[in-house]
Amino acid sequence: MNNRLKTILLTVSGAVMLFGAVTYTSCKRDKCKEITCAFGAACVEGTCYCATGYEGTQCEKLIRAKFTGTWSATEAGTQTLTEEYPLDVEEGTEINKVKIRNFNNRFGPGMEINAIVSGDTMYIPRQSLDAKVVEGRGYLVPSKYYQEHSEMVVHYYVYDSATGKTNDFGWDFGKPAEWLK
Repeated sequence: MNNRLKTILLTVSGAVMLFGAVTYTSCKRDKCKEITCAFGAACVEGTCYCATGYEGTQCEKLIRAKFTGTWSATEAGTQTLTEEYPLDVEEGTEINKVKIRNFNNRFGPGMEINAIVSGDTMYIPRQSLDAKVVEGRGYLVPSKYYQEHSEMVVHYYVYDSATGKTNDFGWDFGKPAEWLK
């Protein structure tokens, strides 16, 4: 009986160890095996890490696509009355950049403002154009009435070096501009 008990115990413990080994091995499976990350993104432990300019669970979305298109701007600066005008945001020279045409309704053809996009934010780095200095940032906001990515609040200023005056649109003072697509 003693030998029989040893055999049963050895069989049971062998089965438990085999079950443990199979379970351990199955938990260590490659979590990236069934995931395809787009546009050169890297998969680590089942998560895609996107290259600059892309987002989404598999990095399948181009970030700047949310910003490009024709917008209707409504704004009143600290030096100007309320006005509404169209402007265009187009693809820039790099994957995370855009250029803005007719910015502030004062920068005409050939005078594009350059911006960098990241997530739901557009950064307008400080730049000089036609004796004016511009800097700002815009945020896409959720909207009840408009389609997704069609409303943006933009804080910026335009400093005119010829007059020494700053027209502020919510950068430090004043009300931010509202852009609708």
